Amino acid sequence: MKFIRNYSLILAFFLFVFSTGLKAQQSNKKVYSSTSLEFIFFFADVSTEGHNVTNVMRFAPFLNIQWLYNFDLSNNVGLYTGIDLRNLGFIRQNKTVDPNIKIKHRVYTLGIPIGIKLGNFNQMFFAYLGGEIEWAFNYKEKYFENNNKIHKFVEWNSQRVNQWQTSVFLGINFPYGINLKFKYYFENLLNQDYTLYHDDGTISQPYKGQNSQIFYFSFNFFMFQPMRTYTSNLYLEKDMQKAQRARLERNSLF
Repeated sequence: MKFIRNYSLILAFFLFVFSTGLKAQQSNKKVYSSTSLEFIFFFADVSTEGHNVTNVMRFAPFLNIQWLYNFDLSNNVGLYTGIDLRNLGFIRQNKTVDPNIKIKHRVYTLGIPIGIKLGNFNQMFFAYLGGEIEWAFNYKEKYFENNNKIHKFVEWNSQRVNQWQTSVFLGINFPYGINLKFKYYFENLLNQDYTLYHDDGTISQPYKGQNSQIFYFSFNFFMFQPMRTYTSNLYLEKDMQKAQRARLERNSLF
C-alpha cells in the first residue's frame, strides 16, 4: 500500500540517522519528554469534477495535543517520537450555485511522528523535520446553505475517509517555547471509492473525483521542552538580578 511504502522509507531513514548518531555521539546524551499544544491553520488542494469549488482556510485551536519523547544525542543533533491527537480537516465552498453551499470535513486522528532536530539546543533555536502516520478514528461532516447549518453527522471508524494518513513536516523552534511548523499530507482525506447505499435501493459515490489533500502551518508552544524549564529559568534569572542589585547596593554603602 502507498502509505506503508511512504512511511517505511521515512522510518528507515530516521533509524539510520539514529544508529549513526548514536555511534558518533557517546557523550552529552539526554532523554526527556515534553507536551505541546498546536494551533493549526488548515488549507487543502480541493477540486470536484464539474464544479467550481474553493478552499476556505480552517482554524483549529482545539483539540491538538502532542506528547513527545526526545533523544538529544548532543547539543546539536537529536531525535524524537511520540503520539499526537489532532483535529484534522478542511472546508470547501461552492459560491456559484444557489443556494451557496459550504461543507466542513473533520477527523480526529492519532499519530506517531518521527523527527530529527538540528541546531543549538542550549539556546533552544533549531530546525526539525520528519514524517508521521495518523489513524483517522472519528469523522464529522457539516452542510451549510447560505451559512445556515442544515445537516450534520458523526461516524466512528468511518470508511468515508482514508483512515491512514501519511505526511512530512518541517519546522523551526525559537527560544522561549515558540515553534512554527509546516506539514503536507500525501493522501486525500476523503475516500473517493466510498459507496453509499440508499434506502430506495440506489447507490452513489459522494466523494468520487474529489481531490482533498491537506497542508497546514501551525504555532506550537513548549513543543520540545517542558514549560517548567522556561518558568524556572525566568525565576532563576530574576533571582540572579536581585542578587546582583543587592551586591551593588552593599558595595555602594562602603
